[in-house]
Amino acid sequence: MIESARGAMLEAVHGGKVALEGVRVKGTLHDLLSEVAVTQTYRNCEETNIEAVYTFPLPMEAVLLDVEVLLGDRRLAGRVEAKARADEEYEDAVTGGDAAVLLEEVEPGLYCMSVGNLLPGERAVITVRYARLHRWQDRTLRFELPLTVAPRYGHAAAAGLQPHQVPEADLFAENLFSLELSVKGILARASLSC
Repeated sequence: MIESARGAMLEAVHGGKVALEGVRVKGTLHDLLSEVAVTQTYRNCEETNIEAVYTFPLPMEAVLLDVEVLLGDRRLAGRVEAKARADEEYEDAVTGGDAAVLLEEVEPGLYCMSVGNLLPGERAVITVRYARLHRWQDRTLRFELPLTVAPRYGHAAAAGLQPHQVPEADLFAENLFSLELSVKGILARASLSC
């Protein structure tokens, strides 16, 4: 299934352009548990290194399992640090000319990732994996797939976002989007609607 989608935005901190090239979602809904991987590919359209910011939502009640960042042919691995230490290490790496990634939870269900020193023309492939336990509502189960920061967050400042973390939206932008969802267990024979 290929359609247009308006994915979360990766924005250059001081202007600049970062193009979203596509979104691929692969998930499994097994009984009441869903596991989802959202992969978004971006490219630095500038002629210089940039620091980019990626703000993205997860469904409420979802648990973030993993984040993988590929910059060109480099895979960046992360570790959990205290916020102050993580900020300091990120700034030191970026100032030193190294590629670096900083991920923080702004509020429940809302995350912000900074990607430092994205090279000219370089692609950033960001994969976010999460799980969620669903609940029956009467005789139905609803599976949501948030890809943009929606109005439920209210004003960006009220959600705790700094000005450089606020994603810009373009209602006319079209991007490749693919979705593969496997339904297993008690829901395998269920009637689906979208």
